[in-house]
Amino acid sequence: MPQMPLGAVPIAEIEFDVFCRHELVPILMALQHLYVNRPQVIDEICTLIEADITAQPSPKLGCTGLTYWEVLVLAALRLGANLDYDQLSDLATCHRKIRQMMGISDWEPKRYPKSTIHDNLRSLRARTIQSISALIVTEGHRLRPKAIERVRGDSYVLKKNIHYPTDANLLLDGIRKVIALCAAMAELVPLSGWRQHAYQFAKARRLKRRIDKVAHSRAKDKEQALQGCYRQLLDHSRMIVGRAIDSYKQVNALNRLAPARVRRLNEELASELQYFLGTTEYMADLAARRVLDGQTISHAEKVFSLFEPDTELINRGKTPQPIEFGHRVLIVETTRVAITSLAPLSEAQMKCSCLRSAK
Repeated sequence: MPQMPLGAVPIAEIEFDVFCRHELVPILMALQHLYVNRPQVIDEICTLIEADITAQPSPKLGCTGLTYWEVLVLAALRLGANLDYDQLSDLATCHRKIRQMMGISDWEPKRYPKSTIHDNLRSLRARTIQSISALIVTEGHRLRPKAIERVRGDSYVLKKNIHYPTDANLLLDGIRKVIALCAAMAELVPLSGWRQHAYQFAKARRLKRRIDKVAHSRAKDKEQALQGCYRQLLDHSRMIVGRAIDSYKQVNALNRLAPARVRRLNEELASELQYFLGTTEYMADLAARRVLDGQTISHAEKVFSLFEPDTELINRGKTPQPIEFGHRVLIVETTRVAITSLAPLSEAQMKCSCLRSAK
């Protein structure tokens, strides 16, 4: 059991507004219950956390860390309230109830930097979090033994961190990565054609901005102007892809004479380049069919992110976000654990995620 410092409010005496519907309140009250009524459970959890924290390469190096109890409180808030590290840092530094739960007195000026919280929480393994969850579930069943007779299920969308997927956005992503990878290889071995790689990407970005400007205009010849802008961007992307394929062939030839370290780095870059060459050509083909040929692209062929090709467009029709990008997730609470199910990938997303063979 962690010891509270002098001047701190005893955790058993912390008062909460039971009528408050904020998501932090039930999490803090559950931690209070465990600390006061089930100290052996807290000891087991702190032992699990200790095993992960002390397993780091140099536990004696760096700044002052967190106690195991503080790690437990912050981890519970992060997972229970879906907080990012900036929000968690602000709450841990400024929220009075949270600081009292961690044993910090009102006059103690202790801060919780984002880096400190991040370094400690990311040390927890998935297996440790599952073990802690099992201990909490067991305690809940002890309090409510009849709850295990009921099975509940719910679904939600696990969102992906992507920008809004338009043809121009995705095509620019592919061009940017192809140029960056070829420029990185050109620094390791002599490759021609990438001395002005920054200019080539700036040109692609200017073409994309021109497309955005035309798309938001109300001109009468909007469709013709939009097709002309897309032709320029598509021609530029094909030029970049063709030049990248030539560079890929040069790298394969030069790798035979390069040192082992350079050869290994080139192979890693070339493997990633294969993927982005394929996705860039695929997006160029979709844009040409939709904008220039006037075809309707089926949903199965669409791709919503080059970096996370498994992203799905899900139309749930619920306000304020009827359309979301992510994965369908089904959670079913059984007698012991919560079972999570992800929807399988679509055929087009699997197709886009495959590597493209260099010509």
